[in-house]
This record gives sequence, C-alpha cells and structure tokens, in this order.
Amino acid sequence: GVPYGVLSEHRGYGARYSPVGGRFPRRLRTGKGYDITPYLPALFADFGLQSMKYRYDFYDVVSTRTAEAFFKQIGDWCAAHGILSTGHLLGEETLLTHLTWEGDYFASLREMHLPGIDMVTSDPQQLLNEIRWPNFMTPKFGSSVAHVYDKPGLMCEISAFREFIQGTDFKDPKAMAERHRTLPLDF
Repeated sequence: GVPYGVLSEHRGYGARYSPVGGRFPRRLRTGKGYDITPYLPALFADFGLQSMKYRYDFYDVVSTRTAEAFFKQIGDWCAAHGILSTGHLLGEETLLTHLTWEGDYFASLREMHLPGIDMVTSDPQQLLNEIRWPNFMTPKFGSSVAHVYDKPGLMCEISAFREFIQGTDFKDPKAMAERHRTLPLDF
C-alpha cells in the first residue's frame, strides 16, 4: 500500500554542534546585511546589548536555513508524491530547549504538513505527573503551530519507550491514550 506520510524523528541541531558551514557568513550577510565574522565572540560572551542582536540574527538565519534545507525539502517531496510530511523535534518541551535545539521551533514545524510532538510513556500516572510544567506545554506548543499555520491537526507519537528501557511491565496503553485526549491535541 501507499504510505500515509514520512516521519522526521528528533531533528535538531542542538547546542553540541553548530549547523553552520563555511557559507554561513555570506548567508547572514545576505539575510541581515552585515558580516558576522568580527562579532562571533558575542555569540558566546556578553558584549552588552549588541550581543543580543548578534545572537538573534544568528539563530534567525540558522532556524530559517534548517527549516528550508531539511523540513521544506521533505515536505515538497512528500507533496509531490501525495503523502504527508510529519514528525517532531528534539527538545520540544520548553521555550529554552526550543532555542537550544531548534532556534525557532515554529519555523521548523511550519514546514511539516502535520506537525507533531512526542510524549513517550504508556504509564497513565506518569503522564499525569509530567503534564505539570514543563511537559504539559509540549502539546500546547505543537497545537499552536497547527493553529497559526492552518494545519489539519497535530500528530502525537505515543509509545511505551520509557517502560521498555526501564525493563518494567507495559502499563495500560488505552488509559494512556485517554489521558492524551484530555490534552490540547488534534488526533
């Protein structure tokens, strides 16, 4: 049969490495109108208010390029083949992790036909405990992207991954799915 869609799992550039190559200063110059090379130290050290501007410009260009070079290409291919692009990002739980792993969370998810999140537990009580800050915001961030960009819904990856890794018995997946239905998800 024909697949429903293509899932991108945990795409993110993260704080451990930079998605920036040799062409980045030229891309920033084209997008922001200046050469960032002399200001690279301001990305990592405080040089006053100007540091914020350079960091903002850096993450804005990196986020845009990541969305265009990765998610948009997948989405275009999927559209040409009559299937959906979907998936979720790494570090989707908080605004700080959005910046650390994605730069602009909305820019990347915007390029998916059906943006998504993951909440990987099959233990209903653990899910209930985790929907307190920060994880209760995860579905809200994802559904906000879906609403802002007029997407058909929000995909949520549900699994018993944690229980499998911990070697415990699988809990009731039906109860866990019912808890998910109380969250701002569009299944």
